Amino acid sequence: MSDEAFIPIPKLYHYTTFDNAIKIVLGKSLKFGRLPFMNDYLESNKMFGCSVHSEKHVLDTISKEILSYQQISLTMDSKSKSGFDISAMWGHYADKNHGVCIVFDKNKLVEILKKQNCLYNAVQYRKDACRWYSIMVEKNKQVKPYIKHHIHSIFFRKTPDWRYEQEFRIISQREGDSFLPIEDSIIGVILNGHALSNEEFELKENLLKELKVNVITYCDQLFSNEIYLSRGEEQIYPQETIVSLASPEMWKQ
Repeated sequence: MSDEAFIPIPKLYHYTTFDNAIKIVLGKSLKFGRLPFMNDYLESNKMFGCSVHSEKHVLDTISKEILSYQQISLTMDSKSKSGFDISAMWGHYADKNHGVCIVFDKNKLVEILKKQNCLYNAVQYRKDACRWYSIMVEKNKQVKPYIKHHIHSIFFRKTPDWRYEQEFRIISQREGDSFLPIEDSIIGVILNGHALSNEEFELKENLLKELKVNVITYCDQLFSNEIYLSRGEEQIYPQETIVSLASPEMWKQ
C-alpha cells in the first residue's frame, strides 16, 4: 500500500498481546467478550430493577436478555488524539508495551459489521452513566423490545474517567464463544519501538512478515516506510531524517 493510499483511510485500532495478535491474523477474526468480564466494574456488574407490579420472573428475563449481548472494544481516532498514540492503552492492553496495536480499515470493518447484524457506535462518556437501570416493564414479553429501544443508554455509555480509551464498541447477541470475521480489513500491525530491544523487535517483525502483515513502527511518532503520523497531524517525511532518543538501545550505551 502506498503512502498516499494509507494516510486518508479511516482507521480503528485494537491493542492486544503479540500472541493474541498472531491468533487474530491467522484466524481472521476477533473474539467477542462477555459482559461479566469487562474491565469497567460498573459495566460488568450492571443492576436492574423493574415495576413492583411486574410478572413473575421478569428480573430473570431481563438478566438473560442483557447477558445475551457480547461486545468487542476497539479504539478510534479523535480530533485531539490518534488512536495508536495512547500510552495508557499500550500499557494496559498491549502487554505493557510489548504487545501490538492492530490497525483496521474502518470502512471495510463496518461493512462486515452490517453483514453480521452487529450494532456499533462510539462510546459516549457521560457523568450520568451508571450501574443501576430501571427497566420499566410489567410483562416478560416487553423486556426484549424495551432493551432494544434503550440499547444505547445501556451499552454505549461510560463514565468520563474512561474517556482516554476513545472506544468504538461493537455489540451483538451471541451464544457461547463467538468470533467476528474480519476478512481483509487489517491494514497493518504496530510494534512499539519505545519498549522493544532490537532483538525482540526483529523477531516479532519477522514473524508478522511471514504472515504477510504490514509492520508499522511506533517510536515517538508512527512510521510505515516513509509514513509519519503524529498526534492528529498526518504528514510524510523521509524516515532517515527522524532521530529518536526513545530507542532502548540508546540507554545501553
